[in-house]
Amino acid sequence: SHSQHEGMKILLLLELLFLCHGGLGQHPNRRKVTLYGTDDPLVILDNASFDTSVVGSSTAWVVQFYNSWCGHCINYAPHWKLFAEQVKGWWHTVKVAVLDCSTEDNTKLCRDYEINGTPTIRIFPPNTTQGFLGYTTRARDVPEVVIAVLDFLTTQQAAGNGSATWPSLQTYTESVSNIWEHLEISKVDKVAIVVEPNTSYIGRAAVLDLAVYRPEVSILTMLGEEEHPSLMLMEHGSNSDKSGNDFQTTNINPGNMTSRDELVGIIKENFNLMDEISKTTISPLATTEEGGSALDLEPNFDFSHFPKDQVYMVDIENAIAYALRNEMAQQSQYNTTEQAALLDFLRVLVHHLPLRSSVSNFLNKLHNFIQQQNATIGGSEMEEAFALLSNGESSELPSVRSWVGCRGSFPRYRGYPCGLWTTFHAITVNLTHQEEVEHILPAIHGFVKYFFGCRECSQHFQAMYASDGGTEVKTADDVVLWLWRAHNKVNLRIKGAASEDPEHPKSLFPNKNLCPLCWASGSSGHYVDTQVLSYLRSIYGKDRITLVGTQELESSGLPESREHTSEHTLDGHRHGFL
Repeated sequence: SHSQHEGMKILLLLELLFLCHGGLGQHPNRRKVTLYGTDDPLVILDNASFDTSVVGSSTAWVVQFYNSWCGHCINYAPHWKLFAEQVKGWWHTVKVAVLDCSTEDNTKLCRDYEINGTPTIRIFPPNTTQGFLGYTTRARDVPEVVIAVLDFLTTQQAAGNGSATWPSLQTYTESVSNIWEHLEISKVDKVAIVVEPNTSYIGRAAVLDLAVYRPEVSILTMLGEEEHPSLMLMEHGSNSDKSGNDFQTTNINPGNMTSRDELVGIIKENFNLMDEISKTTISPLATTEEGGSALDLEPNFDFSHFPKDQVYMVDIENAIAYALRNEMAQQSQYNTTEQAALLDFLRVLVHHLPLRSSVSNFLNKLHNFIQQQNATIGGSEMEEAFALLSNGESSELPSVRSWVGCRGSFPRYRGYPCGLWTTFHAITVNLTHQEEVEHILPAIHGFVKYFFGCRECSQHFQAMYASDGGTEVKTADDVVLWLWRAHNKVNLRIKGAASEDPEHPKSLFPNKNLCPLCWASGSSGHYVDTQVLSYLRSIYGKDRITLVGTQELESSGLPESREHTSEHTLDGHRHGFL
C-alpha cells in the first residue's frame, strides 16, 4: 500500500542517517558492566585473579558466581552486599567475593568450575587445591548464608582443615576453672565466655567479629540450657601477674539477648574495646582491574527517531552469539538430553529464524558438526567448532555488538534477555509450515531449561510451559500467541523488581499507543487476538527486521531497498538443511 511504501522510505532514510553518523560498533564507548564495585566490602575476582586469590589461601572464600544480565542476580545483589557487609570483619578467616560469568574472559573458568546456573554460591576451604570445585550452598537469605558459613568454618576446623591463624570456633567443653590451660596466659588480658543453646549462632559470630582483638582478648563459646545466651567476662586484676589466679569475673545475663550486635556491643563496652581497631586492622580487599564485557558496548547514535517497536537484526544476532559463546560454551560436558536439546534449537534457528545468510550458514554447519560427533561434547569442543566453522563472509558467528532495540539505560538492564525474547518472537512469527508447529516451543523450552544461565528465570519459564505449552498449542497462530502471553506474564511478574530498567518499565505489550486495535473497545485489560497476531507479524516479520547495526550493513553500505534486504540476506538462509 501507499502508506507501507512511505513507511519503507522513512525507515531507509533513518538507516542512511544512521550510517552517516558512523554506525554501530566502529567507535563504541564502553559502559561499566558490573553489579559490584570497589566500594563494596568484597573482592571482585576474574579469570586472572581467581587462582592466585583462592587456591592455597590461608582463609576460606565464599564466592558468588553471577551473570550481570541475570534478573535474579540483579535482584540478589543488594542481599549479597549486605552479607558481605555483615561479615567484613571476618577477613582473617573468610573472604567474600564475586565473579561475573557473563564476561567472555571468564567463560572458561566458569566452565571449569561447572557453573551451570546463576547465582551459584560456592565456599572454598583454606589451602584449596587447583581444580577443587568448592562446596555449593543453597542458602540465599543473608542470615542463612551467615549460618552456612559459620557451620562450614566450624566443621572444617574440627576436621583439622582450618588455618592456624583462625580463632577457635569449637565449643569449650572443659571446666571454667581449667580455661587458662587452653589459653596463652602470658598474652591474654580479657576472656569472654558466651554460654548459649546449641541452636544459637551469635556466639560463634561474635568470636569472628572480635578476633581482631586477639591475642589480648579471647572469646569462647559454651553450651548452656537457657533459651538465650549469657556472658561470663574475665579480666586481670590491676596487680595481676598473669598466672591465671588473679582474674576478676563478671556474669552477665541480659535476659532475652538474641542479637549478635547486642552481644558484641556488651563485650566491647565491658572490655573498653575501641571500634577503630577492627576498622584499621582489616586487610585491604584487593580488586582486579575490571575489563570490558562483550555486553557493554554503547552505540554513539541517537535512536529516538526509530519506531519504538522496531526489531533489529543485531539484537537477534547478539542473543545467538552470546548464547553460543557464553551460555553453551560454559558447560563442561553435555549429557545426551542436553545435546539433543541443543541440536533441536539450532535446527529451529536455521529453519525458522530470518537470519543473514552468513549467520544461518554458520548455524547449519554447527548443527551438522555436532550431529556428526560419535559422543557428547562440551563447551571446549564448541569453542573449537566456532573457530573451525567461521570463515568470514560466507559463514560467521558475529561478535556481540552494541544492542539497539534491546539497549538498556544501564548495561545490566535488558540486553541479552531482551534479545532472546526478540529471537523467540521472530521464530514463532516466521513459522511457515504447519507440520513444524510441534517442534518450535519444545525447542525454545529445551534451550531455556538446559542452557539459560539465570536459574530462577529458567524455572519460571519451565513452569509456564508445563502448564499449557504442550497441550494448547495446535496451530502456527497458537505458537505465536502462547509465546506472546508468556512474555506478558513475565513482564507482570518482574514489574517493579530491581532488574527492571527504570527507563523501560515493564507493562503489557503491545500497549494502546503501539496498537490501539489490539485492545477490545472499552476494555482496560483484554486483547483482540486476531489484531495482536497482525501486529506481531508486522514487527517481527522477516521483511520488517532492519539490519541496522549488523556488520554487513556497516561494511557494505545500505541495501537498495527493504525488499532487496529481505531477498538477499534474510531469505538466504532457506538453503537445504543437511
